[in-house]
Amino acid sequence: MDIKYDPEPTLARFHASDKFFRGIRGPIGSGKSVACVMEIISRCLEMPADSRGRRRSRWAIVRNTTAQLRDTTLKTFVEWIPEELCTITRSPRITGRIDSPLSDGTRLDVEVIFLPMDHPRSERDLLSLELTGIWFNEARELPLNFITAGLSRCGRFPRSADVPHYWSGGIADTNSPDTFHWWYHRAVEKTPENWEFFDQPPALLCENGKYLPNPAAENIRHQPKGARYYLDMVDGADPDWLDVMVLCHYKSLFDGKPVYQPFWNENIHVSKTPLPVERNRELYLAFDFGLTPACVAGQLMPNGQLRILREWCSENMGLRQFCRDLLLPDLSRDFNGMRYIVTGDPAGAQRSQVDRDDSCYAELARNGLSCTAARTNDFEPRRRAVINRLTYLSGGEPGYLLDPSCQMLRQGFTGGYMFELINRVGEGGTLRYREQPAKNIFSHIHDANQYLCLYLQPEATAVRDGFRRMMDDNRRRMNRLRDRDILEV
Repeated sequence: MDIKYDPEPTLARFHASDKFFRGIRGPIGSGKSVACVMEIISRCLEMPADSRGRRRSRWAIVRNTTAQLRDTTLKTFVEWIPEELCTITRSPRITGRIDSPLSDGTRLDVEVIFLPMDHPRSERDLLSLELTGIWFNEARELPLNFITAGLSRCGRFPRSADVPHYWSGGIADTNSPDTFHWWYHRAVEKTPENWEFFDQPPALLCENGKYLPNPAAENIRHQPKGARYYLDMVDGADPDWLDVMVLCHYKSLFDGKPVYQPFWNENIHVSKTPLPVERNRELYLAFDFGLTPACVAGQLMPNGQLRILREWCSENMGLRQFCRDLLLPDLSRDFNGMRYIVTGDPAGAQRSQVDRDDSCYAELARNGLSCTAARTNDFEPRRRAVINRLTYLSGGEPGYLLDPSCQMLRQGFTGGYMFELINRVGEGGTLRYREQPAKNIFSHIHDANQYLCLYLQPEATAVRDGFRRMMDDNRRRMNRLRDRDILEV
């Protein structure tokens, strides 16, 4: 088997590692996928021979969709492992088989299974395999449960009775995901001991708004146009796309329409420094309920500015656990002794199907958070309440200001909270979007944010203030009557 391959520096370090899971992140066209193909072949060649002199391996190659697996991943594989070395079968599913003699008298025996993850039975198929290793191609498009499932199948072939000691595990390549992705959490925040991540240099550098070739960029020598391959992408490209695909920034790319476009402006609505807590002012809390409870905390300033100080998000967590583990400890630590005014989704007043005397509002009340229902949970009034805040100015100050720690709200405003694209129709490819925002990791905290803005709308505040004045007037009148002994007590 004669394959000429000269890895770039980052990829050479990737090949030298023996960690159970290894990931490569880099710009497009940097040789990541080729490195993963060559890593598979290298590990197959290093497999100890069994008693019959066969170096046996079984690998799965995973991609998020059938089309991308067929049109991209498979093409890269057969470009470097031609079909005279690896026989490819394309039905009923794509597989590859290498059965080739080696110069030392042993024989290479490799089975490759190409597995898309876009079918309801995909995870079940993955969990049925017994593998030596697995390659997750473009891992940012794969959820963590697929990664975990795939890794759990590694080290099961060949059997230890045939070959007692050999490397097994997973490899992955990707363009940069966002900071909420499992890749970021494990590569940047807390890396498991038996995992290792490798970051390639960006293809271009951006200095004062101008894109320049990066002298440290990898795989430039294999691009027919050299650095011009990347420079030609700059004109007309979305800067966010360049940040992710060329400059290798951890950042979100969204294909929907942001709910608050064009009203949201990062430079105006995000504070440059952490916002202080005004302890002599009320703290407003607003909730969205369900199996993913979310809450925002804010304060209303004398000039009418709404400052969002904190966000709490959850996943697969009931409201009781959310309050106990996330919300109440923070309130006790950072907002202790303050007066809380609480609002939320009107649906939270509904009784549980399990316990007819219980509700989300009852659970909050048990924790000292008496909740007033928002006047509606219709989407458009809630969205309009936020837009009113975003477009409000008082004395040169924005009506809405977000603490920089509130990253889920921030990314949602940027585009994560979006109307999903349905299709392109009509002349010129007119874009059509759904009328309701997508339900995703950003939608719940933005629902809570809408309930707060709705509660603090000037007209709603005026109604509540008028009601309070009426109640106060009635109370004073009753007191006067008592003082004059007209009212029997």
